[in-house]
Amino acid sequence: MNIVDMPAIRDLLKRGNARVESIQFSSCFDEHVTQLPWEISGNRLNWSQVPNSTCIEWDECSDPEIKSFINRTTLANYKEVAVVFSAKQPALVCSYDFFADNLDVFFFHFPGPAYFVGYPRGRAESDAQWDFLEIEVGGKICGFKRS
Repeated sequence: MNIVDMPAIRDLLKRGNARVESIQFSSCFDEHVTQLPWEISGNRLNWSQVPNSTCIEWDECSDPEIKSFINRTTLANYKEVAVVFSAKQPALVCSYDFFADNLDVFFFHFPGPAYFVGYPRGRAESDAQWDFLEIEVGGKICGFKRS
């Protein structure tokens, strides 16, 4: 099923809280992220091996603590965020504020981690650096420390 066909996502699009970005964007991000170190399970990045990274446990933090954590990552440098679910699905773009206030809305009916990528990139998509968070409901929220 295409992510944009899910009722919760259709509702976001209809209300104007998000818009669709190309599968090419998702695929480009996937090419980058697959080059980073992964946990043995292959389900998520091994953030202990990623320089300048920081993580918290979702289920050990309140909503205000999670928002504060996100605001201390490089994602806070962007006005918009692209939500990447997989290389074969279009991304969704929303405002940074909507993303930070409504994290859980992006996880309806979608298993596994999602990636929240600073948007627009502001540099060629082939560049090595992407600013993003990896989030799994009930698991870790990880990203890059903001300077």
